[in-house]
Amino acid sequence: MSEGPSEGVGEVGVAHAVWGQVLDLAMHQRRRFFQVLADFGFTFGDFRALVVMEPDQPMPMGSLAQVWECDASNATWVVDRLEERGLVERRTLPTDRRVKTVALTEVGLKTKAELFAALYRPPPEFLALDTERLEALRAALGSLPRSMMGGGLPRSAAGFRGDGDSAGCAPGPVSLRPF
Repeated sequence: MSEGPSEGVGEVGVAHAVWGQVLDLAMHQRRRFFQVLADFGFTFGDFRALVVMEPDQPMPMGSLAQVWECDASNATWVVDRLEERGLVERRTLPTDRRVKTVALTEVGLKTKAELFAALYRPPPEFLALDTERLEALRAALGSLPRSMMGGGLPRSAAGFRGDGDSAGCAPGPVSLRPF
């Protein structure tokens, strides 16, 4: 755990110490996050692709590249990988047959839900905490400004909770929180 210059004294010192604990927790869980992706055979680029893609909302390849903040060839590489696994399909835009769009397939939607269910499964150490401590953590985290919690996932990825190698693409913010 890292502490600030004031070693956790005063408002700024306490904020610094608590923020250090949050970062330590997040960084410690990074290995678990990437292991779940590996268990599904995904790269971080694949993960980012699944976060923004929906079965009923095909996106043009150019738009995907913009959202992923990468060039079109890298977006094509990610889509090729997902298409080979049957997770996405390319479609033709009805208003312009030259434009290729990409959407999740039913297999992709199911896999996306399974992936996020695995990511949201608490580790044993977390399950070992008593209800009172978990409720206190939930209240504390729930009181944070929404701006710190990310933009949320598309609704199809939210259903998994029950309650509501980057392929050359920029990492960008990715939130696992549903709307």
